[in-house]
Amino acid sequence: MEWVVKAKDPKIVCHPVLVLLSDLVWARVAFRSFLFRKSWFLFTLILFVVSQAIMSHLYDLGTEKEDNERYVTFGLRCLIYVFSMGSMVLAHVRKTIRDYRKGDVFKIMLRIQGGIPLPKYLDNWQEVANFVLMCFLIVMVSSEPTFYCLNAEPMFTELCAESKDITKWPYSVFAMLSMILYYVLLVDLAVFNNRVSAFVLVCGRMIGEVSLFLLALFMFLMTFASAFACLEQQEKEFQGIHVGALALLEMVLRMFKAETYIEMEREPLILAGICIFIIVAVVFLLNMLVAQLTCAYDAVYTDMVGYARLKRIKIIVESMPQVSEKRWQGFIGSLRLDQRIEFNEGDVGLSGGIQVQEPASSHPTTVDMIRRFGGSTSPSIAWPEEENNDDDSEKFERLETLVKRTLERLNTSGGGRKRGGKGSSSAGQSGSGGGGGDGSGAGVSGGEGDEEGAGEAQEADE
Repeated sequence: MEWVVKAKDPKIVCHPVLVLLSDLVWARVAFRSFLFRKSWFLFTLILFVVSQAIMSHLYDLGTEKEDNERYVTFGLRCLIYVFSMGSMVLAHVRKTIRDYRKGDVFKIMLRIQGGIPLPKYLDNWQEVANFVLMCFLIVMVSSEPTFYCLNAEPMFTELCAESKDITKWPYSVFAMLSMILYYVLLVDLAVFNNRVSAFVLVCGRMIGEVSLFLLALFMFLMTFASAFACLEQQEKEFQGIHVGALALLEMVLRMFKAETYIEMEREPLILAGICIFIIVAVVFLLNMLVAQLTCAYDAVYTDMVGYARLKRIKIIVESMPQVSEKRWQGFIGSLRLDQRIEFNEGDVGLSGGIQVQEPASSHPTTVDMIRRFGGSTSPSIAWPEEENNDDDSEKFERLETLVKRTLERLNTSGGGRKRGGKGSSSAGQSGSGGGGGDGSGAGVSGGEGDEEGAGEAQEADE
């Protein structure tokens, strides 16, 4: 069995041996390193959630917190800024210097002649998201309300005159965006289960179809909202492009009040335009989106497990540099490649393989497919010739030859007996003139010979 995964470049073949190898390396070596690397990120996410989304709402908005809550909140935020943001800054600086020194860059084609060279590691969307998260945290630390209120009383408070203008913007807005990016970057944890990882990859491939739908819907919203704004009418829902587009979007999402449709009867042109818009947006575009998602899902459904395994293999390659030499040698020793593999009890085979157990009912076989040869297994010795080749075609040939010989023997045996019977009958007839007793006995004997020959011929025919 082979899995052929269609990629942007050439086809990538996932052989079962590669699958077995990746599962072994992942379960025994790379899993722990990847989990250790992601555990720090998960820990910083928990700190960020506690400091920004939990501690800030223990009391009503605008009231002062107790001393313990203020100290804990300030300490957690300092941990985020120092360790999480600091590690991100160091990692991105190190990767940027490394790529520029090696010349591993790619260019973004802009109006600038030749484009802007960027480090190669930013070609991955997760690295880009991590870089953007680092920038958001830098904005947060530069607008941290607690730092602006260090001279105010009580200590580590967020409510002071200096922080009044920055608490909502930009601090709270960038805190919200950072929280979203923290959760988005947890998508790597789906690699622990191939089924979940395949689902995530399929969802990523559906984003393109949804984007086309949103683009078409936006164009129709702008078209009808602009057309209604040009019309002389008294409907307040369409007194402007932005207001009309919002009202049409509420109609698509079924959030528009039903009583308003009745009030629009005094503007027949607007009511007719709304009917056309609903037919185009709801009936056509939504059903087109369903058809696009269905076709795109059918196209990637057969390959999604292969894509998930390729994703895991990529993470294994990225995690292997963190594996120590001692642990790798221990993994190689645990495979026991120098020991011979036991096919059955007492049946010892070759070494250098990995034995995988499976239930006996998974692949039942009635014929032993292992051919055994005596003697040495040295590569310099010629492989012995097979004396009895139990091929299916030769089995049928031998069976056919045996049937032919049996039929010929039965026919020959039956013909001889029939000829003997006829002679006996004639002897009986000639003897009947001289002595009836002997002729009668010979005639009976000839009849029994005919019946025996007919029975054997019938058995041969059957």
